[in-house]
Amino acid sequence: MDMDLSGDSTGSTRLACKNAAMDAISLPASTKSSKFPFGSVRTFTYLQYDIEDLAEHQFVAVVDKATDTTPGWVIAEFSASSESLIRVDVSIPQFLRGGLQLELPANRPMVTEIKIPALHSSLLSHKLAIDKQACAQQREVFSPLLRQYISEPYESKYFVNVKEVNINLHGIAPYMPPPLRSVGAADGLSLQLWSDPSCNSTMVVSLELDFLGSMGKLYMRYRTVFAAFPLLVVAIVLRKQFKVYDETGRLELCKIASQMAHFIHRHIHELCRRPGSVFARFTPDVVPRPHVPRHVAIKLRQASCYIGILFSV
Repeated sequence: MDMDLSGDSTGSTRLACKNAAMDAISLPASTKSSKFPFGSVRTFTYLQYDIEDLAEHQFVAVVDKATDTTPGWVIAEFSASSESLIRVDVSIPQFLRGGLQLELPANRPMVTEIKIPALHSSLLSHKLAIDKQACAQQREVFSPLLRQYISEPYESKYFVNVKEVNINLHGIAPYMPPPLRSVGAADGLSLQLWSDPSCNSTMVVSLELDFLGSMGKLYMRYRTVFAAFPLLVVAIVLRKQFKVYDETGRLELCKIASQMAHFIHRHIHELCRRPGSVFARFTPDVVPRPHVPRHVAIKLRQASCYIGILFSV
Protein backbone atom coordinates (compact mmCIF):
# COMPACT_ATOMS: atom_id res chain seq x y z
CA MET A 1 0.00 0.00 0.00
CA ASP A 2 1.37 3.41 -1.01
CA MET A 3 0.47 6.56 0.90
CA ASP A 4 0.86 10.08 -0.60
CA LEU A 5 1.57 12.54 2.22
CA SER A 6 2.53 15.48 -0.01
CA GLY A 7 -0.86 17.18 0.34
CA ASP A 8 -0.87 20.65 -1.35
CA SER A 9 2.89 20.97 -1.40
CA THR A 10 4.90 20.66 -4.55
CA GLY A 11 7.14 17.98 -3.10
CA SER A 12 6.35 14.32 -3.17
CA THR A 13 6.40 12.24 0.01
CA ARG A 14 5.26 8.65 -0.31
CA LEU A 15 5.45 5.77 2.12
CA ALA A 16 5.54 2.08 1.24
CA CYS A 17 3.49 0.38 3.96
CA LYS A 18 2.93 -3.22 4.91
CA ASN A 19 -0.67 -4.24 5.55
CA ALA A 20 -1.05 -5.59 9.09
CA ALA A 21 -4.63 -6.81 8.64
CA MET A 22 -3.46 -10.44 8.61
CA ASP A 23 -1.88 -9.99 12.06
CA ALA A 24 -5.00 -8.53 13.66
CA ILE A 25 -6.65 -10.49 16.51
CA SER A 26 -10.38 -10.07 17.10
CA LEU A 27 -11.36 -9.76 20.76
CA PRO A 28 -14.86 -9.63 22.23
CA ALA A 29 -15.97 -6.10 22.99
CA SER A 30 -15.84 -5.30 26.70
CA THR A 31 -17.94 -2.32 27.81
CA LYS A 32 -19.93 -1.45 30.89
CA SER A 33 -23.03 -3.02 29.33
CA SER A 34 -21.31 -6.23 28.19
CA LYS A 35 -22.45 -9.47 29.81
CA PHE A 36 -21.22 -12.27 27.55
CA PRO A 37 -18.20 -12.57 25.23
CA PHE A 38 -20.37 -13.95 22.43
CA GLY A 39 -23.40 -12.67 20.56
CA SER A 40 -22.06 -9.13 20.13
CA VAL A 41 -21.64 -7.72 16.63
CA ARG A 42 -19.00 -5.26 17.78
CA THR A 43 -15.48 -6.53 18.43
CA PHE A 44 -12.09 -5.10 19.39
CA THR A 45 -9.03 -5.49 17.19
CA TYR A 46 -5.69 -6.13 18.85
CA LEU A 47 -2.18 -6.06 17.38
CA GLN A 48 1.03 -6.96 19.18
CA TYR A 49 4.56 -6.95 17.79
CA ASP A 50 7.97 -7.51 19.23
CA ILE A 51 10.63 -4.88 18.76
CA GLU A 52 12.55 -7.19 16.41
CA ASP A 53 9.55 -7.28 14.06
CA LEU A 54 9.51 -3.47 13.79
CA ALA A 55 13.24 -2.98 13.33
CA GLU A 56 12.93 -2.43 9.56
CA HIS A 57 10.05 0.05 9.84
CA GLN A 58 10.02 3.72 10.82
CA PHE A 59 6.34 4.46 11.49
CA VAL A 60 3.20 2.74 12.69
CA ALA A 61 0.16 4.22 10.96
CA VAL A 62 -3.57 3.57 11.46
CA VAL A 63 -5.55 4.14 8.26
CA ASP A 64 -9.26 4.82 8.67
CA LYS A 65 -11.08 4.10 5.42
CA ALA A 66 -14.59 4.70 6.76
CA THR A 67 -16.71 7.00 4.59
CA ASP A 68 -18.84 8.19 7.55
CA THR A 69 -17.82 9.39 10.96
CA THR A 70 -18.11 6.55 13.48
CA PRO A 71 -17.33 6.50 17.21
CA GLY A 72 -14.14 4.68 18.05
CA TRP A 73 -10.76 4.91 19.71
CA VAL A 74 -7.17 3.76 19.32
CA ILE A 75 -4.72 3.03 22.13
CA ALA A 76 -1.08 2.27 21.34
CA GLU A 77 1.93 1.99 23.60
CA PHE A 78 5.41 0.55 23.98
CA SER A 79 5.95 -1.56 27.09
CA ALA A 80 8.68 -3.79 28.42
CA SER A 81 8.08 -7.52 28.71
CA SER A 82 9.24 -7.47 32.32
CA GLU A 83 6.46 -5.03 33.21
CA SER A 84 3.65 -6.83 31.39
CA LEU A 85 4.50 -10.37 32.55
CA ILE A 86 3.96 -11.40 36.18
CA ARG A 87 5.00 -14.91 37.22
CA VAL A 88 3.62 -16.02 40.58
CA ASP A 89 5.63 -18.82 42.22
CA VAL A 90 3.19 -20.11 44.82
CA SER A 91 2.69 -23.70 45.92
CA ILE A 92 -0.66 -25.45 46.17
CA PRO A 93 -0.66 -25.53 50.03
CA GLN A 94 0.13 -21.81 50.16
CA PHE A 95 -2.63 -21.04 47.67
CA LEU A 96 -5.17 -23.15 49.58
CA ARG A 97 -4.37 -21.36 52.82
CA GLY A 98 -4.44 -17.74 51.73
CA GLY A 99 -5.31 -17.49 48.05
CA LEU A 100 -3.59 -14.96 45.83
CA GLN A 101 -3.82 -11.16 45.67
CA LEU A 102 -1.97 -8.85 43.28
CA GLU A 103 -2.10 -5.07 43.12
CA LEU A 104 -1.45 -3.63 39.66
CA PRO A 105 -0.07 -0.07 39.65
CA ALA A 106 -1.75 2.87 37.95
CA ASN A 107 0.99 3.11 35.30
CA ARG A 108 0.64 -0.53 34.26
CA PRO A 109 0.73 -1.63 30.59
CA MET A 110 -2.45 -2.08 28.63
CA VAL A 111 -1.97 -5.87 28.64
CA THR A 112 -0.87 -7.67 31.79
CA GLU A 113 -0.24 -11.41 31.77
CA ILE A 114 -0.23 -13.38 35.03
CA LYS A 115 1.22 -16.92 35.01
CA ILE A 116 0.61 -19.29 37.92
CA PRO A 117 2.50 -22.56 37.21
CA ALA A 118 1.11 -24.39 40.27
CA LEU A 119 -2.52 -24.09 39.12
CA HIS A 120 -3.12 -26.58 36.33
CA SER A 121 -5.42 -29.17 37.90
CA SER A 122 -8.84 -29.63 36.34
CA LEU A 123 -10.26 -30.70 39.73
CA LEU A 124 -9.82 -27.26 41.29
CA SER A 125 -12.31 -24.45 40.78
CA HIS A 126 -11.34 -20.85 41.52
CA LYS A 127 -13.02 -17.51 42.06
CA LEU A 128 -11.41 -14.39 40.59
CA ALA A 129 -12.37 -10.85 41.58
CA ILE A 130 -11.12 -7.55 40.18
CA ASP A 131 -11.40 -4.43 42.30
CA LYS A 132 -10.62 -1.27 40.36
CA GLN A 133 -10.70 2.37 41.31
CA ALA A 134 -12.70 4.94 39.37
CA CYS A 135 -10.91 6.78 36.59
CA ALA A 136 -9.01 9.75 37.91
CA GLN A 137 -9.58 12.28 35.10
CA GLN A 138 -11.68 10.97 32.22
CA ARG A 139 -14.25 8.35 31.32
CA GLU A 140 -13.10 4.77 30.96
CA VAL A 141 -12.59 3.82 27.30
CA PHE A 142 -13.33 0.11 27.81
CA SER A 143 -13.98 -2.25 30.70
CA PRO A 144 -11.43 -4.88 31.80
CA LEU A 145 -11.22 -7.87 29.47
CA LEU A 146 -9.86 -11.18 30.80
CA ARG A 147 -8.60 -14.23 28.96
CA GLN A 148 -7.79 -17.47 30.77
CA TYR A 149 -5.81 -20.14 28.96
CA ILE A 150 -3.47 -23.07 29.40
CA SER A 151 -0.99 -24.33 26.82
CA GLU A 152 -1.38 -28.11 27.17
CA PRO A 153 -4.00 -29.27 26.50
CA TYR A 154 -4.76 -25.93 24.89
CA GLU A 155 -7.92 -24.14 25.96
CA SER A 156 -8.89 -20.48 26.02
CA LYS A 157 -11.82 -18.54 27.45
CA TYR A 158 -12.76 -14.83 27.54
CA PHE A 159 -14.60 -12.80 30.18
CA VAL A 160 -15.94 -9.32 29.43
CA ASN A 161 -16.61 -6.50 31.89
CA VAL A 162 -14.79 -8.49 34.55
CA LYS A 163 -15.74 -8.08 38.20
CA GLU A 164 -16.20 -11.58 39.63
CA VAL A 165 -15.80 -14.73 37.52
CA ASN A 166 -15.30 -18.48 38.03
CA ILE A 167 -12.06 -19.94 36.70
CA ASN A 168 -12.35 -23.59 35.61
CA LEU A 169 -10.03 -25.79 33.58
CA HIS A 170 -11.00 -28.83 31.53
CA GLY A 171 -7.50 -30.25 31.44
CA ILE A 172 -6.86 -33.93 30.76
CA ALA A 173 -9.82 -36.28 30.53
CA PRO A 174 -10.65 -38.39 33.63
CA TYR A 175 -8.70 -41.64 34.12
CA MET A 176 -6.17 -40.61 31.45
CA PRO A 177 -2.45 -40.54 32.35
CA PRO A 178 -0.61 -37.24 31.87
CA PRO A 179 1.63 -36.85 28.80
CA LEU A 180 5.22 -38.03 29.13
CA ARG A 181 6.64 -34.70 27.92
CA SER A 182 4.40 -32.12 29.51
CA VAL A 183 6.19 -28.95 28.44
CA GLY A 184 3.15 -26.65 28.31
CA ALA A 185 1.82 -27.80 31.68
CA ALA A 186 4.83 -26.19 33.36
CA ASP A 187 3.32 -22.76 32.63
CA GLY A 188 0.09 -23.66 34.43
CA LEU A 189 -2.81 -21.22 34.43
CA SER A 190 -2.30 -17.98 32.51
CA LEU A 191 -4.47 -14.89 32.90
CA GLN A 192 -4.26 -12.19 30.24
CA LEU A 193 -5.85 -8.91 31.30
CA TRP A 194 -6.62 -5.91 29.07
CA SER A 195 -7.33 -2.68 30.94
CA ASP A 196 -7.56 0.99 30.03
CA PRO A 197 -4.10 2.57 30.61
CA SER A 198 -5.48 6.09 30.32
CA CYS A 199 -7.67 5.60 33.39
CA ASN A 200 -4.64 6.08 35.68
CA SER A 201 -6.02 4.04 38.61
CA THR A 202 -4.83 1.00 40.53
CA MET A 203 -6.38 -2.46 40.21
CA VAL A 204 -6.42 -5.40 42.63
CA VAL A 205 -6.71 -8.96 41.29
CA SER A 206 -7.77 -11.62 43.83
CA LEU A 207 -7.87 -15.37 43.22
CA GLU A 208 -9.01 -17.99 45.73
CA LEU A 209 -10.21 -21.58 45.82
CA ASP A 210 -13.89 -22.36 45.32
CA PHE A 211 -14.32 -25.31 47.69
CA LEU A 212 -17.90 -26.22 46.77
CA GLY A 213 -17.15 -25.91 43.08
CA SER A 214 -14.09 -28.16 43.46
CA MET A 215 -16.17 -30.81 45.24
CA GLY A 216 -18.73 -30.65 42.45
CA LYS A 217 -16.05 -31.11 39.78
CA LEU A 218 -14.59 -34.06 41.69
CA TYR A 219 -18.01 -35.74 41.69
CA MET A 220 -18.83 -34.94 38.07
CA ARG A 221 -15.50 -36.21 36.69
CA TYR A 222 -15.11 -39.31 38.87
CA ARG A 223 -18.69 -40.17 39.79
CA THR A 224 -18.39 -43.60 38.18
CA VAL A 225 -16.14 -44.60 41.09
CA PHE A 226 -19.18 -44.64 43.38
CA ALA A 227 -20.84 -47.18 41.08
CA ALA A 228 -17.70 -49.30 40.62
CA PHE A 229 -16.81 -49.57 44.32
CA PRO A 230 -19.77 -51.86 45.23
CA LEU A 231 -18.78 -54.09 42.31
CA LEU A 232 -15.26 -54.25 43.72
CA VAL A 233 -16.62 -55.33 47.11
CA VAL A 234 -18.80 -58.03 45.56
CA ALA A 235 -15.90 -59.29 43.43
CA ILE A 236 -13.61 -59.60 46.46
CA VAL A 237 -16.33 -61.43 48.45
CA LEU A 238 -16.94 -63.86 45.58
CA ARG A 239 -13.23 -64.55 45.26
CA LYS A 240 -13.08 -65.29 48.97
CA GLN A 241 -16.08 -67.60 48.77
CA PHE A 242 -14.78 -69.61 45.82
CA LYS A 243 -11.36 -69.97 47.41
CA VAL A 244 -12.79 -71.31 50.68
CA TYR A 245 -15.15 -73.58 48.77
CA ASP A 246 -12.22 -75.08 46.83
CA GLU A 247 -10.37 -75.77 50.06
CA THR A 248 -13.24 -77.10 52.21
CA GLY A 249 -15.94 -78.19 49.75
CA ARG A 250 -18.63 -77.05 52.19
CA LEU A 251 -21.31 -74.42 51.65
CA GLU A 252 -23.18 -72.79 54.51
CA LEU A 253 -25.38 -69.70 54.33
CA CYS A 254 -25.89 -66.98 56.90
CA LYS A 255 -27.59 -63.61 57.11
CA ILE A 256 -26.54 -60.74 54.87
CA ALA A 257 -25.87 -58.47 57.85
CA SER A 258 -23.48 -60.99 59.36
CA GLN A 259 -21.62 -61.48 56.07
CA MET A 260 -21.18 -57.77 55.35
CA ALA A 261 -20.18 -56.97 58.94
CA HIS A 262 -17.46 -59.58 58.80
CA PHE A 263 -16.18 -58.40 55.43
CA ILE A 264 -16.15 -54.70 56.32
CA HIS A 265 -14.58 -55.31 59.72
CA ARG A 266 -11.68 -57.30 58.33
CA HIS A 267 -11.02 -56.48 54.68
CA ILE A 268 -12.24 -52.92 54.06
CA HIS A 269 -10.01 -51.65 56.87
CA GLU A 270 -7.02 -53.41 55.31
CA LEU A 271 -7.96 -52.12 51.87
CA CYS A 272 -7.92 -48.53 53.13
CA ARG A 273 -4.52 -48.99 54.74
CA ARG A 274 -2.76 -51.02 52.05
CA PRO A 275 -4.72 -51.48 48.82
CA GLY A 276 -2.28 -53.95 47.26
CA SER A 277 -2.11 -56.19 50.30
CA VAL A 278 -5.77 -57.16 50.02
CA PHE A 279 -5.23 -58.78 46.63
CA ALA A 280 -1.77 -60.14 47.39
CA ARG A 281 -2.57 -61.63 50.81
CA PHE A 282 -6.22 -62.66 50.54
CA THR A 283 -6.17 -65.97 52.48
CA PRO A 284 -9.11 -67.85 54.07
CA ASP A 285 -7.38 -68.37 57.40
CA VAL A 286 -8.93 -66.52 60.29
CA VAL A 287 -6.91 -66.04 63.47
CA PRO A 288 -9.37 -66.76 66.29
CA ARG A 289 -9.54 -64.63 69.35
CA PRO A 290 -8.05 -66.16 72.52
CA HIS A 291 -11.43 -66.63 74.24
CA VAL A 292 -13.09 -68.26 71.17
CA PRO A 293 -12.54 -72.03 70.67
CA ARG A 294 -10.86 -73.14 67.46
CA HIS A 295 -13.75 -75.19 66.12
CA VAL A 296 -16.19 -72.33 66.74
CA ALA A 297 -13.97 -69.88 64.87
CA ILE A 298 -13.68 -72.18 61.84
CA LYS A 299 -17.45 -72.64 61.76
CA LEU A 300 -18.03 -68.89 61.88
CA ARG A 301 -15.52 -68.43 59.11
CA GLN A 302 -17.23 -70.94 56.83
CA ALA A 303 -20.69 -69.59 57.58
CA SER A 304 -19.77 -65.95 56.95
CA CYS A 305 -17.85 -66.42 53.71
CA TYR A 306 -20.70 -67.57 51.49
CA ILE A 307 -23.60 -65.23 52.08
CA GLY A 308 -22.10 -62.98 49.42
CA ILE A 309 -23.53 -65.34 46.81
CA LEU A 310 -27.03 -64.43 47.92
CA PHE A 311 -25.96 -60.75 48.02
CA SER A 312 -24.63 -60.86 44.46
CA VAL A 313 -27.85 -62.42 43.21
